[in-house]
Amino acid sequence: MRKEHLAKIQNLIGYRFTDISHLKTAFTHSSYANEHGCEDNERMEFLGDSILNFIVAKELYSSGKSEGDMTEARKLKVSREPLAIAVENLEIFEFLRMGEGAKKETGLSVKFKSNLFEAVVGAIYVDSSSLDECEKFINSHLKAYTSKENDYKSALQEYVQDKKLGKINYRTVQKDDYKKPTFVSFVSINGREVGQGFGYKKKEAEKSAAKKALEFLKVKPVK
Repeated sequence: MRKEHLAKIQNLIGYRFTDISHLKTAFTHSSYANEHGCEDNERMEFLGDSILNFIVAKELYSSGKSEGDMTEARKLKVSREPLAIAVENLEIFEFLRMGEGAKKETGLSVKFKSNLFEAVVGAIYVDSSSLDECEKFINSHLKAYTSKENDYKSALQEYVQDKKLGKINYRTVQKDDYKKPTFVSFVSINGREVGQGFGYKKKEAEKSAAKKALEFLKVKPVK
């Protein structure tokens, strides 16, 4: 990775690495590592996922919520969508090193982005040995999402009803691309396709399609 890219990433995430190799590893997808014979970010991603769940759980415990409410709130906050949105807002995804095959998996960008967020958390801990530094990064860049904000299907339904646009229909099919089952969902309004989404689960694909539909409708409303 170029020095200027490493410097920019550190400025964007708000953490300066003592050992820059940790940052390089965090931004190395397994597909790139396989092609170039270097270490990938999967171990850091695993560590970051555990740290993220702990920090969010600690925060929720302080809120006084019940065990059930804490479980649901944690699932919502650390799910792929908010992590991916955080990476988009940070504008760091362009620096992820991927192999040629992975670059074609554009429909799985939410997964790649959420994994990158976890890898960065893991890298910060490996570099600093400090949960406080990880917590600072998480609290600075991972916003609290309500179910309404994160449920794109409900948001799309409300938008369509409010604008009196018509009937929403989802058509979701399963494909076997890249050796893993992938779902693709098409959402239409009155028979006109307005969004397409992908995911490893049917619900993920439909949520992704609903998000794309909302973005499309704000630019080109259905008449």
